[in-house]
Amino acid sequence: MNPSPPDLFELELEAFEDFAASPPMEDYAMDAGTLQGLAAALAIGPRVISPAIWLPWVWDVHCGQRSPSFGSTVQANAVIATVMRQYNAVVTAFEVPQGSRFVPLYRQSAQWGAAEFCQGFMIGVNLAVEDWAPLLAKQSDLLAPIRTLAQQNPEAPTALDDMSLAAVVRDIEPHLVRIRDFWRALGNTLPPLSAQQVWEIVRDRLELFRKPFPHDAVALAHAHRETVAPRLVRVLEDLALDATPARDGNHVLHLFAMALLACWRDARAYRPLLALAHNSPEVIDDLFGDALTELYGRTIASVCDGDMRPLQELVDDRSVSVWVRSALLEAWKVRVVEGDAPVEPFERFLLDVGRQCAERLRHGEREPERFEMLDDVAGQACDIGSTLLLEPVRQWFAERLIDERYIDRPFFEREFALPHEERLSRLRRHRQGYIDDVAAEMRWWGAGDVDDDEFALDALPPSTATFVRASPKIGRNDPCPCGSGRKYKKCHGAN
Repeated sequence: MNPSPPDLFELELEAFEDFAASPPMEDYAMDAGTLQGLAAALAIGPRVISPAIWLPWVWDVHCGQRSPSFGSTVQANAVIATVMRQYNAVVTAFEVPQGSRFVPLYRQSAQWGAAEFCQGFMIGVNLAVEDWAPLLAKQSDLLAPIRTLAQQNPEAPTALDDMSLAAVVRDIEPHLVRIRDFWRALGNTLPPLSAQQVWEIVRDRLELFRKPFPHDAVALAHAHRETVAPRLVRVLEDLALDATPARDGNHVLHLFAMALLACWRDARAYRPLLALAHNSPEVIDDLFGDALTELYGRTIASVCDGDMRPLQELVDDRSVSVWVRSALLEAWKVRVVEGDAPVEPFERFLLDVGRQCAERLRHGEREPERFEMLDDVAGQACDIGSTLLLEPVRQWFAERLIDERYIDRPFFEREFALPHEERLSRLRRHRQGYIDDVAAEMRWWGAGDVDDDEFALDALPPSTATFVRASPKIGRNDPCPCGSGRKYKKCHGAN
């Protein structure tokens, strides 16, 4: 007996899955289960949210910024139509006066999981997180099973035994109905947040270091980019005039500002970020810590307006911290490797900087901050495969002017030979290119040991304890202790 053919909607979902799994989209687009979870949150939430706000998150589950990469107009129309039909079907299923006709995909097929559904649901909640405050205040337990399975750590649900996990999954559907009924009983839909309210929420939740990671505030910032972006630029402008408020180890708003503006490619942040370079090494360390080598340069690369002259002037200025100058070279390199800046001017500049550094080292002049720019020049030349610098770098190795704990000769020769495509792939794979995901960039230094419930929405009070870095610690630009000859951030630190 032949099996029944799949229905039309099932075929549409399969086509959507094929699109979501295509090479340009596979790391960003929602799958069908996550999409259904998002639709459920939108359908039963406290107010209607425009598709203009939530559709970008279907294509970019991390921050709602990437555009979809359709192969044709026909595919675009088909995929978008499937998304809207899924949304409308979920809305209709919850319109039943008592109970609902809603059936989650994870009950229909093992292909879609309950965890993915819950992750999509929490994205929908985070898009209007303040609207959900009445439910959190009165019946926060209604979100408990959903939040449990929406944990970003994929291993977290396995901590439950089989019976507990099954119980959590069984609770999801009745809790969805109770959430819907809660809002129905409350009455009128909530008015939209004002621009000032949005900013106050984002600022208050991102200003000081806290755990768990503030996904809700980051999502709110993304959803209200036009409102939030100019205020974050102002944060950086004010900091360039007076860095004192951010020297407290708990203050991290400027770091969130950098990461968000970098995701948005907001060129208004370029000049204020460069202005910060003039601070003393002590102030720079207070402001950034290890984020100087991991975040600062790549943020500048992401927001650069194309004018490299002010960046060059800072690298040439020896009164600027050598670590800042190194980060600025990293910024220029990222733009070259990403294809947004020509390689030749960067090569010539590296050669000039390298020759000046080599001459100073020959005369016994060293940088005061335990790092030599010549080492970084060799590393940058290696990263871009510069034939112009190949022989000069080999000569510097021969003169023992390069610290081989930072980059050794065999590693240089091996990496130099890599084709451009492989270098670009590695850059992106190790998060060393443009910044696209705030949480992925910031959790390692600020909340790498976050609590399991990453999507917690409770308005937690700011931490009263200053964030203190573990010591001793390996700097991101230090040689990797494994002996590979690579920077720590490009070896074991990349993981």
